[in-house]
Amino acid sequence: MRQVHIVCTVDGCGLPHKARGLCNAHYAQLKRGVNHSQPIKRREMQKADSCSVEGCGHPVKSKGLCHMHYARQLRHGYVKNPERTKPFKVCWYDGCDGRAICQGLCNLHYTHARNIKKNYDISMQDYLAMVHYQCGTCYICGEKETKVDPRSGRVHMLAVDHCHKTGKVRGLLCAKHNMAIGLLGDDAELIYRSIDYIKGNAQPLGFWVDEIARKFGPEKTIIYFHNPGFLYTNKPSLPGEPS
Repeated sequence: MRQVHIVCTVDGCGLPHKARGLCNAHYAQLKRGVNHSQPIKRREMQKADSCSVEGCGHPVKSKGLCHMHYARQLRHGYVKNPERTKPFKVCWYDGCDGRAICQGLCNLHYTHARNIKKNYDISMQDYLAMVHYQCGTCYICGEKETKVDPRSGRVHMLAVDHCHKTGKVRGLLCAKHNMAIGLLGDDAELIYRSIDYIKGNAQPLGFWVDEIARKFGPEKTIIYFHNPGFLYTNKPSLPGEPS
């Protein structure tokens, strides 16, 4: 009866059986005519849990290095920045001490300068002139910006407000009032009507349905909000009645 082997028959091996009572490694030695009576010496690889660079602590990607240090090793040949012979340049934006990366600005302010130039065709110098003219506060409320970026932890810069029809820049606003004007669609009449509503002087916008108005009275009448001609007018008269 043919003997069935589960593991290698070489003493001290214990690897899974391949052929002729031997594991894959010992069977390869047998075919080459090499002595296959000794156990195979195996190297045990112990992968580190964190990057080997001092003070890093990020998970290992390859060769004991994290993703950032491994990419730096491949690209530059070293994992740490060499000793600098001179201090780095500081961002010239007022109140910023970040490292300048392009045009004398840090990454945050360079990105902002590029966006306002692309969207509003104004330079960073023009933006700073507007900030100084408004004393660093919102054009409407006169308060400084308080909205904080959750990713960087920094306070947002004042937003550039512009006319959506002409594209002309009007001023710098805080995030709240810039969003409020945008939601109102830059409609001056709608803004005035909102003021009247807050003061309690505004009338409902719409016209009354004849049958329901006469049956239930003006207090429970259904109003259709689709007639802009009734802005800043008193309650419209019922259909068929003189205005």
